[in-house]
Amino acid sequence: MASKRKKMTPKQALDCLRDVRQDVEADEELAKAALDVVNNYYWASVRYTAKDYLRRANEGEFKSDEELRDDLNQHVDGNYWVIYTYWARVCLLMSNNTDAYEEEMGEQPKDPSQAAYFALMADISNHSDMQEAFSIARGDDE
Repeated sequence: MASKRKKMTPKQALDCLRDVRQDVEADEELAKAALDVVNNYYWASVRYTAKDYLRRANEGEFKSDEELRDDLNQHVDGNYWVIYTYWARVCLLMSNNTDAYEEEMGEQPKDPSQAAYFALMADISNHSDMQEAFSIARGDDE
């Protein structure tokens, strides 16, 4: 099974999960491997984004915490994890912050993209590299 997991691409994993959802000869072990692949893909995306913002903050690109947050808001707002309904649903399956919209807005989201925006924003913002980027942008290290 481990060899299948290593060879499975995120697209193959999503296709596998789609088959499971449609109950097309579902293989439970393969579905679990597919979920692992998609989970790893989601969190790699979160880590990459946080690391990129840390790099940019270290290079002095942001003059304030607010400027960094505005840039991050734009990044997340246009991200495929948010703008495409299918990917938004996948984001909500993988995120540690699926209730972020409800917690911040005090109501249920109208669609998966709204919920995914808040979930992805929270996942990225909570990453240690992103926390360091915020600190640098605020000037805490001066």
